[in-house]
Amino acid sequence: MELAMNRIYHVIWHYATQQWTVVSEHTCAKKRRSSSSQKISPIALSLLACLTNGATAAPIGGQVANGYGSIRQTGSTTTVVQNSQNLSLNWNSFNVSPNETVNFIQPNRTSLAVNNILGNSPSQIMGHLNANGQLWLINPNGMIFGRNAQINVGSLVASTLSPSSNSSNDTIQFKGSGSGSIINQGHISAAQGGYVALLGNAVSNQGTIEATAGTVALAGGSEIAVGFADNQLVGIQVNKSTLNNFAENQQLIQADGGQVIMTAGAHDSILGSAVNNSGIIEARTLESHNGKITLLAGMAAGTTSVAGTLDASAPDGGDGGHIDTSGAHVKITPDANISTKASNGSTGSWTIDPQNYTIAASGGDITGSQVSSLLGSNNITISSTQGAVAGSGDLNVNDAISWSNANSLTLTAVRNVSFNSGGTVTNTGGGTLSARADANASGTGTVVMNGGSINVSGAGGAVNFYYNPAVFGTPSTFSNVTVSGGSKFTPYMLINTASKLQSMSTNASANYALATNIDASSISNFTPVAFSGNFDGLNYAINNLTVNASGNNAGLFSTTSGTATVQNLSLANASVTGHATVGALVGNNAGTIKNVTVSGTVSGTNTEIGGVAGYNTGSLDRVTSSATVNGTGISGASDYVGGLVGYSTGGSISNASVSGAVNVAAHNYYIGGLIGYSNSTISNSAATGNVNAVFGGYTGGFIGYAAGGTVSASYATGSVTAGDYGYDDNAGFIGVNYAPITNSYSTGTVTLAQSWYSGGLVGQNHANIGNSYSSSNITVSSGPAAGGDGSATYTNSVGGLVGYNVAGNLSNVYATGNVISTGQGANGTYYGSYYIGGLVGYVGSGNITHSYATGNVTATALIQGAGGLVGEAVAGTYTNDYASGNVTATQAGYSSPPYLCRRLDRLSGRDAGQYLFRRQRQRLRRHHQLRRFDRRGDHHHRQLVLGHHDQRAGHRPIHSRGRDEYGQYANPGQLHLGHDSQWQYQPGLGFFHGLENGHRRLSVPGIPDSQWTDQHAGAHHACGRGSLLSTDAVQFLRQQQGL
Repeated sequence: MELAMNRIYHVIWHYATQQWTVVSEHTCAKKRRSSSSQKISPIALSLLACLTNGATAAPIGGQVANGYGSIRQTGSTTTVVQNSQNLSLNWNSFNVSPNETVNFIQPNRTSLAVNNILGNSPSQIMGHLNANGQLWLINPNGMIFGRNAQINVGSLVASTLSPSSNSSNDTIQFKGSGSGSIINQGHISAAQGGYVALLGNAVSNQGTIEATAGTVALAGGSEIAVGFADNQLVGIQVNKSTLNNFAENQQLIQADGGQVIMTAGAHDSILGSAVNNSGIIEARTLESHNGKITLLAGMAAGTTSVAGTLDASAPDGGDGGHIDTSGAHVKITPDANISTKASNGSTGSWTIDPQNYTIAASGGDITGSQVSSLLGSNNITISSTQGAVAGSGDLNVNDAISWSNANSLTLTAVRNVSFNSGGTVTNTGGGTLSARADANASGTGTVVMNGGSINVSGAGGAVNFYYNPAVFGTPSTFSNVTVSGGSKFTPYMLINTASKLQSMSTNASANYALATNIDASSISNFTPVAFSGNFDGLNYAINNLTVNASGNNAGLFSTTSGTATVQNLSLANASVTGHATVGALVGNNAGTIKNVTVSGTVSGTNTEIGGVAGYNTGSLDRVTSSATVNGTGISGASDYVGGLVGYSTGGSISNASVSGAVNVAAHNYYIGGLIGYSNSTISNSAATGNVNAVFGGYTGGFIGYAAGGTVSASYATGSVTAGDYGYDDNAGFIGVNYAPITNSYSTGTVTLAQSWYSGGLVGQNHANIGNSYSSSNITVSSGPAAGGDGSATYTNSVGGLVGYNVAGNLSNVYATGNVISTGQGANGTYYGSYYIGGLVGYVGSGNITHSYATGNVTATALIQGAGGLVGEAVAGTYTNDYASGNVTATQAGYSSPPYLCRRLDRLSGRDAGQYLFRRQRQRLRRHHQLRRFDRRGDHHHRQLVLGHHDQRAGHRPIHSRGRDEYGQYANPGQLHLGHDSQWQYQPGLGFFHGLENGHRRLSVPGIPDSQWTDQHAGAHHACGRGSLLSTDAVQFLRQQQGL
């Protein structure tokens, strides 16, 4: 039956049918024997009427049906010890008198004990019931928790419906035909994160229920599905009804940080059902966990009545929660207190979801003054999208509404939203009014100004209409809508078919919104729209879009002007192909794109190819793409290819994410996982797809070539694979970089062939890099140039973080990946790397501070220098830097002393120290004394030497730095842990490299008077000024010498 609209409902005893019946508050009940008419609480009286003069003192006839456990009764205490994770028991009766206690001792809080009460009487629980796990009580005859009952459990189900055998692990179906009710008049408390569920034909809370950070559910129906996840109740739904299913709260329900659900009646049932609240329901925000309150009666014939208090506010920090009051009819009494307000965060939301709804001073569902007052503590949505099973689904505003804050009022109707005479809406605080017609996307329904008026003012204020026009070419005009003081009015025309999507081209400067998901497969080749208006997808999707353009600017939109906005859209399974400037969403973007998701395939045969946009000068925010991007052009024709944008200059990109692969088949430049070429501000963005460039130059896992702008809080995790293409600078993050980088990283494997400058993070760097790292393993192979004449080919610089640091300082950066450079040699022709370092291959300029490398460095065809931290450095300062990885270097076929010396001179890391010591140890064994150190005369100024004593030749220290270009020992007898006098040794420094003809000093921590100098001049640059030794090398030598 359908209940009348303008009353509050109660339950009385119906003598003829012998059952409780939902009726108007003004209906009187015939006496049931000697009982008088009551409201709600007679449910409890009906249970008591079924009982004898005294409750049984304790549970009787308990037997273990499944699982392992024991039952013992001692005095007034009954104890159930559960020895298995799950336990099922059968009882003849289950009662607890006021002086009785029943304890369930369970293995843990997730353990479950199901108690089936098989007798013919309701259960009376008047005393104490305790359980540390999940406790289910099933009695088809009903159950009452008396006023003095104290229930302390991990979780509780009290039900007149039995769990069905066809339930799944995640959803338990409770079914039954029993007519009993569940009443709580006592105090029920669940553990933190636990649940309390009262299930039956009629359920009522007249006491207190607590489940902090958990769920409290009251559900009235004959078949109820209860959803569980990780032993927590996460959802509940009534699937089948009987006449007058009922759920109510008269007193207090608390679930701060959790949710409260009261529901009765199946969604589409024509049988009347009621959900009433006259008490207090609290689900306030707790430690950033927002609360949620749901009151849901049947959407065809149910009534939800709201009095008392619904509180999902955030009084102690965080954002407000959500309240949903739904049913065929929703009644809000004048004294109802409803709040989702946050004291230090964002206000939450309250949704009213009926069949039809009228805001009127009298005769309606709620008054304008109530709406005005409740907008002070809520963002309010009145929506008939779910309730329009019967009725027209119209929303009418017939009374004045006004508020002065920035909260929003949203009116969504299945058919029309009408502002009628007397329906004035006024906001002075920058709030938002949205009116959406045709919520079911039928093509009918509009927004009607029928004597009403709207006036919104204040910065950030907005009025948004969503309606069906006669044709797109002639949008509706809306009188009596006034915005001022920074507020904006945007009337959107609704798109509900693929043909209407294409019709945007008839008025490309207008405002459009999707009314529903669009399947565009009916259009074999969509014609891109040159757009300058506003497009709001309203979080719907355009599916299966196909664009096959022979020219430039291919996408859903060919271009979006600087005034255009595209937002809240999913473009799914798109297939977009074009020549140049190709993107799934837009070929050339100068506008604003936000909250957009793209998937599918994007292909271009020329330049500027991106997953979302081919060319960008505008802004992108919260844009995600999983589209595969293919550059299919000939050599030099598919430059500027990116997973998000091919070419971006100016503007900004923030909170973007790309997971699709980027593939380029020919010889091309500027290829990136996120952007091919960038001169924009990039922040909080990620590229996780793989980048594959058969012959790629300026290739990066994130950006191929960053010509400017900034990059912050971003990362790349996909692999990067690139072949040789001339001066190709490739890396795991950015190939060539002129943009300051902060708080960013790369982790994907980097595999390159003959790359000029290669790095785990950056190939060639010209800007500061701070608080960033790379854990990418990088492998660069050198060999004859593809298609070349077999002449010598080499990789210039390879680094775990940066290949070649041309300019810019590196601060608080590190690299943990292994760095490998491979090569080959035959017949006097060799292919290898010039410089390879665990952190930087070659430092041409810039300082390195508080930085380190831990990966191993391997060079199988080294031409110049290898280092655990740096392969070669010609400038810069180094503070608190170190390297701890092993360094293995094989000379690239050169045998002359200068080259050999250059190789050894630049070794750093643990292997450097071990190599140098082993080399000296071989000489020392021929002599009979190893001296710690020798403070020599004035000429040598207290040199640190690893020496030996020879009686024939006297005191002869042994040198360790190879030979000079004439094959002679340079400055024989000295092992200098030295460097140029302009540099200062710091603990943890990863290497030293001296210059020609200068003072060199080293202070070794922990060794008194440990500064040695050397003024020897004229040594060869490669051999004469200090071997590169890491901290580990210094420590190794100190240990071996007993220092």
